[in-house]
Amino acid sequence: FGLDNIVYVITSNSLNSNIIIFKDGNLVDNRTIPFISGSNPAISDEGLLYLVSANHELVILNFDGSINQVHYIDDGAIVNSKDQNIQISVSIDSEGTVYVLNYMRSGKFVADHWRYLDDFDVWAADHYIFYYYILNAYYQNGTRKWTHTFSSGNHSEFKEYVSGTPTVYNNVLYITGNDNLIAVNASNGAILWKIPI
Repeated sequence: FGLDNIVYVITSNSLNSNIIIFKDGNLVDNRTIPFISGSNPAISDEGLLYLVSANHELVILNFDGSINQVHYIDDGAIVNSKDQNIQISVSIDSEGTVYVLNYMRSGKFVADHWRYLDDFDVWAADHYIFYYYILNAYYQNGTRKWTHTFSSGNHSEFKEYVSGTPTVYNNVLYITGNDNLIAVNASNGAILWKIPI
């Protein structure tokens, strides 16, 4: 939901994405936007929508769905999600810092080596899939402010996962993972504490 009871729906196909806008049960507009995959929008107090595109872009839309700004994100951690299984959560604080939480599962190794796996090895293919859990903070021009990698590695190596949409209050970022509530310093990405939940 956005300003003035506007409802946004984002759809994607193999080529592009569309933002469909409804108000009071009526279709208002349908616009093509940069390819978005696995990214939920964050909406600022001014009604701007913040998303991350599959092409490493911070996409800022006006409340009517028109493009306000597009900035390349200076971080190789976000892989082109047309080729990778990726989920992204986006949030924004009152000062305009944009927080992007990536969960990424890359199966490229399996795809490249599948023909070499016999029937016995197929069950172990998941061990060749690499997982990444990364939290990044960006200025609105797309410049990275800080990054924190919670875990990366193959199935047998990764020990910590995070999920959900980051929530910011009093300069503390709250996320969940491994049955913990995790508090992160929103200024620098340092872990402040973890509490089992």
